[in-house]
Amino acid sequence: MEIVAIGTSQFVIGFSLAGVRTHVAQRKDVLEAIERHKEAGIIILDEELVAQLHPAELEELQTSASPVVLILGKDSAEHERRLRNTIKTTLGVDLFT
Repeated sequence: MEIVAIGTSQFVIGFSLAGVRTHVAQRKDVLEAIERHKEAGIIILDEELVAQLHPAELEELQTSASPVVLILGKDSAEHERRLRNTIKTTLGVDLFT
């Protein structure tokens, strides 16, 4: 399963050093970058990039079963909530209860 990190150069550098495929993107082309990497099993997105998306676009990304889209940011509580929802959507089970 391929993992792709999409975000600013500061966001993706750690993933790149860990051997994860990366794509540096700007806010205006984040949807295009996601579309280019639809074959990936997991797409990790920079929260700063998705902040400008329309709520319907964001909902579609978060509920997609394939690829699984993880949005990482600075707010750990929000990150945990999103991760929980992603796992629940993907597996159909809430592992946190």
